[in-house]
Amino acid sequence: DQALDGLVLELPEPGALKLTVMAPDGSPASGAAVFVRDASGRTLEPFSMQTTGPDGELLVKSLAPGDYTVLTRTKDLCSPESAAVRVRANEVTELRLDLGVGTIVKVQLQSKESREPVRGSVRVLDAADRDYANLFGYQDLQYLYIEGGFSPTEHRFGPLPPGRYTVHGQAGDQSAKKPVTLKGGERRVVMRLK
Repeated sequence: DQALDGLVLELPEPGALKLTVMAPDGSPASGAAVFVRDASGRTLEPFSMQTTGPDGELLVKSLAPGDYTVLTRTKDLCSPESAAVRVRANEVTELRLDLGVGTIVKVQLQSKESREPVRGSVRVLDAADRDYANLFGYQDLQYLYIEGGFSPTEHRFGPLPPGRYTVHGQAGDQSAKKPVTLKGGERRVVMRLK
């Protein structure tokens, strides 16, 4: 129940990332959703409406100086998470990302007692504990609402880059986790809660 007066916040001068995203055939990738993570692995905008233009480029502005990683994806392709790139105040740092094979992951949680599908929450973590389940772009909106892909008991993620992940599911006081290796295409994961 107190108020503070005279609090001054000093913001550092921002920098920017100029991204160039290329398709597997070497052409610019238009309409690719872009996700930027800070040095701790936190996604700056889990719901990304930022997409590349016809030239495959996107300028991500107003970034505090520091290290970032970037992931980009289209409806069926994705880039690996980039190496850390440093953004400096009043500078534009350039980064090229190459799209490649990705995996659409569909996760269903099942009740411990009946094995019936249940509603719950799902996380998909890579080896560095970065969550890929919280990345949501414009193409995900299209799938859910325009193409009718919404399901209350099936979670759809991706495409995700090839690699090893751990899928975590939670429904009430029941939980489950399962390691998966993704190599492309579609991967269905069914998890029985305990």
